[in-house]
Amino acid sequence: MAAKVTASDKSEGQEPTSKAEKVPPHDQIEQDAKETDAESSEPAKRDAAAGGRKRKRHLYNSIRSQMEFYFGDANLTKDRFLRRYVDQDPYVPLEIFLTFNKMKPLAEDVKQIAKALNNSQLLELDESALKVRRKTKLPDQRDVNDKTLYVEALPGKCQPRLAEGSL
Repeated sequence: MAAKVTASDKSEGQEPTSKAEKVPPHDQIEQDAKETDAESSEPAKRDAAAGGRKRKRHLYNSIRSQMEFYFGDANLTKDRFLRRYVDQDPYVPLEIFLTFNKMKPLAEDVKQIAKALNNSQLLELDESALKVRRKTKLPDQRDVNDKTLYVEALPGKCQPRLAEGSL
């Protein structure tokens, strides 16, 4: 059995004889813990940073896609609200888009939208990065009624037939 060392024995310079008493000083434990944390947290920090970059890139791609949809041919020909702004001035203030329900969860401020639109193929920002417009001209409005076929009172079991000479 190992002899028990008292505090008075330690002060006299005697070495402790039991394993339980060979514990490193508190400062050494803290230093070892910091070194271990630093070694293990570096890859974790890199992974977190890479994950953060991916989330940010995904967010910017979502903002850009939504903005390109708003200025797309199909939407802009039907969207009277946005069309009014485009007809007044091709550059539309980015602040307007912060009020759109689909943009509220994506963008918190105009700077985020501007950053997302930096690499857009369809849209361009003005010099102040506070307004956006299409890079290409909006196609001429065509009358949708010219391409609409309206049919009513079809029988329940109807087989489509083309009238002779209609094509």
